[in-house]
Amino acid sequence: MKVDRVGLGRKAAEIIVSRLKGNDHYSRVVDVGFEVVERESTRRSDRGAH
Repeated sequence: MKVDRVGLGRKAAEIIVSRLKGNDHYSRVVDVGFEVVERESTRRSDRGAH
């Protein structure tokens, strides 16, 4: 899986700063999205397949 780590950090900082200022309007769950990435370790090999 691939997650936008920079975007995740920015969102976390934004929520922290907002809460320090007394704003508590953020949900406890924040969907930052993700992408499923096929990599070598998860690819199916034709060798030995049944």
